[in-house]
Amino acid sequence: MPESREPGTPSSLSHSETSRRSFDKAVDDATQAIEQARAQIARSKSLGQSEAAQSQEIDRLSSEHERFARGEKDRP
Repeated sequence: MPESREPGTPSSLSHSETSRRSFDKAVDDATQAIEQARAQIARSKSLGQSEAAQSQEIDRLSSEHERFARGEKDRP
């Protein structure tokens, strides 16, 4: 009795081969999605660090401006 085949699959592929290829593709797609998510997380962390650094620099410049406005140029 010949092995049953799904409609539309090449006769050279068995059902188990087709299932395996489908599974492998799903694993590859999931791996790619995970890699993309990790890259997005890394970009997000980098942006967060950059924003924190900018905020600190703004605070420093603001304090410096206030000291200059009060005539305290030489004090830290």
